[in-house]
Amino acid sequence: MQIKVDRNKFRKVLGAVKLAQGVGAINNNEWTKGIKIEVENKDSIRLTASDTTTTISAVVDGVTIIDEGSKSMLLRGDVLDKITSLQNGTDLTMELTDNTVKMVCDTDVSTFEVMRDDFVGIDLSGADSWFSLPVKLFLTADTDVRFAACTDNGTRPKMQSVYFNNSNNSMDIVACDGKKLAKAVVKLEQESLKDFSVLVRGDIVNKISNALKDLMGQEGSVDICMTPEKMFVKSGNFLAMANLLDATYINYSKLIPAPEKISLSISCNKKDLVRKADMANFANKFSKDSNGIEFIGIKVSEEGFGEGCLSIISARGSSNKQVSELSVTLEQGSVDPNFCIWVTHRTLEDVLKNIKAERINIDFTDSNNPFIIRDKDRIDFLALLMPTPVSNPNKKDKA
Repeated sequence: MQIKVDRNKFRKVLGAVKLAQGVGAINNNEWTKGIKIEVENKDSIRLTASDTTTTISAVVDGVTIIDEGSKSMLLRGDVLDKITSLQNGTDLTMELTDNTVKMVCDTDVSTFEVMRDDFVGIDLSGADSWFSLPVKLFLTADTDVRFAACTDNGTRPKMQSVYFNNSNNSMDIVACDGKKLAKAVVKLEQESLKDFSVLVRGDIVNKISNALKDLMGQEGSVDICMTPEKMFVKSGNFLAMANLLDATYINYSKLIPAPEKISLSISCNKKDLVRKADMANFANKFSKDSNGIEFIGIKVSEEGFGEGCLSIISARGSSNKQVSELSVTLEQGSVDPNFCIWVTHRTLEDVLKNIKAERINIDFTDSNNPFIIRDKDRIDFLALLMPTPVSNPNKKDKA
């Protein structure tokens, strides 16, 4: 095989595909450290990488095939990445001879051994039921929902995942770590699409989404297929595969308060709420008896007709006291003068920084049950926060 390719084009595709590459040999499979390079057509090559749970594959076009010979080779991804970044020049020529490949770019010449090719690629057998989504909607799994998944690797694998649940052509995308939950709803246009429920690890969702954005942008559409064991994603010459977990998941619908259960709904400026919460948490951190306190309280009171005041307060057991107030609009319901709900600052911060709106709605039932934070202008998304008991507010939150 001898090919000539634009180095910048090659590196762009390599960077996206390499997201799926294993950092070390996985289960003694040395090939997981490699990048498979194959002749795709008369003027294109395909790059593929896999860590056995995630596989990403994409095409570099505008390639000159000087001598096809062998149609594929496997090279260490870290070597390929480093050498092509250090080389200087526009056109990269790669020539495979026996077990070595010579890479020439301008005056730079490098020669490396190819890997033993035991590479396992993407098998599309059984992938026969596809549906289409705008790329932007698919990316909501990563941009809007994944933040609520658990990041504690090695424990609670299902809580580290993003759940895709389709019923009657309406797909819920959900993540929950026990402290917070995020849910987006995507309407599917295909008629009579088979219902499915699948769990995809959050880091895999992130890898595929980033590769898709890097190569395809956020316009156009993406085709998706769910099988009992795999999720396939394709758009143009981009193709990705993810292994799925057992699809049983928490009954998240029972955690979300029904509209008739909402006793109080307010709206406020998100940036103001973030700043007030940060001030209360700062007071907690620098208390002599803080012991790692993260608790902050949210209290709402009435101030005139149709308006209210939201107070963010530092933990009761903290020696440093902080009370910050901001104006809110009372959207519905009435205020209980004794109402105060406690959360951890970290959980509230995670939710607020992942909601893009300037103004948000907060819906409460009571001080002991989860409450909803959502974009005031979006009906397809919500975040849920679980309150934290504060019988012993000096106890450090280990969640």
